[in-house]
Amino acid sequence: MKNVLRHPLTIAMTALSLPVCSLEAISDREMADVSGQAFITIDASSYSDGTGEWAGQYEFTKVNLGLDIETLMTIDTLKVGEFERTVGEDGTVPMTDAQGNPVTQNGNLVAHDADLIIENFGLGRVTNYKDAVNASIEEFKIRDPYIELAYKVENGVRKVAGVRIGFSEAQGWLSGDLISLTGNLNGRIEGPASVVYDQNCNGQGTASWLQCIELGLADALGTQLVSTIDLVDGAVGTAGYSYGAGRELNEDGELQNPDSPYLDVPYLKRASWAGVPGGRSFTAPGSALEFIIPALTGSEDCTVTGTPACFPLTNFQSVYVGDESVDFENGGGATGAFVSLQTTSVPWEDFSGIEGSDRVLTQRGAFLNIAKFDSGSGVKYPLNLDLFSATNGTPRQATCVGSLKGC
Repeated sequence: MKNVLRHPLTIAMTALSLPVCSLEAISDREMADVSGQAFITIDASSYSDGTGEWAGQYEFTKVNLGLDIETLMTIDTLKVGEFERTVGEDGTVPMTDAQGNPVTQNGNLVAHDADLIIENFGLGRVTNYKDAVNASIEEFKIRDPYIELAYKVENGVRKVAGVRIGFSEAQGWLSGDLISLTGNLNGRIEGPASVVYDQNCNGQGTASWLQCIELGLADALGTQLVSTIDLVDGAVGTAGYSYGAGRELNEDGELQNPDSPYLDVPYLKRASWAGVPGGRSFTAPGSALEFIIPALTGSEDCTVTGTPACFPLTNFQSVYVGDESVDFENGGGATGAFVSLQTTSVPWEDFSGIEGSDRVLTQRGAFLNIAKFDSGSGVKYPLNLDLFSATNGTPRQATCVGSLKGC
């Protein structure tokens, strides 16, 4: 069902015309020559196919704003979802320092105090930021933003369960010090096999002589290693170290990470690390060694055959949202990005365009969704790294004239 709210300017102008004009009916032919576009539309939908904690009747009211927005903005600290969480429960991970050492208070592991904490947050960037005369702004672009309310109906009572702010399309630089992140941050890492070989087969590293022979062959053939990355628990020495949320199966349908304490949670909460989750392997699509590489490059304890595979989120100072190689007007914007806040579990509709995707399952608290999306030319990731930049991080794009951050 869709209701349309007409532009208030139209209503005002009609009212002003009443003293001097009478209303007259127009013919269907005349009506065919009239066209218009609503500034605001409201969509209503429902969902009742969920299971587990997402079972039940949900109703949604989505307010669509017909806007194209270009912005450069900065916020000193963005903090959403500030309430008590217990480490180890519901996917909540421990707070760590930059080296992955878990932070404790009175001998107990602690979590960050909010679901989302981003310091020096910024959208868009300033090029030539050191030269005030020649500096220019590259805006963060948004198309058709929306605000959506979720209701859960229980015993005939309709209660607000959550609210989210999202975009039909978004493209540009998102910057900040990612201190705590709850939700989805999908990425892709790629690099030559020579990186793994050089780090593990020159008198150091953990690779065996047989692995080194095979990695040497992969290096000689110019093999590119590929893996996807997600939020992981980066607290060294704890039960969840290096694991991400959910179940991962190998090509034989066997569980790859049976020891993970996060098998049955949809996503990690208050994470501060991202990487290749324990049990996941690199692949080599199209390579002659495609069937050998996974056996050589399984991730364990935040390493892939001795090569670092997990990194603090603060390493990634800027993330490009959308497809940088395609203009916004030609479909370069990412779809499906949103930030939400829930008082209970909510199955939000998935607008990423990924085949087979239906719902983004969220639980109580704040949720940031910067996930993979279908650009029309294939699946794209918001975070794209090579093996070098993953280790060294991605530099911040300037969001101020005269300084990188802190306007």
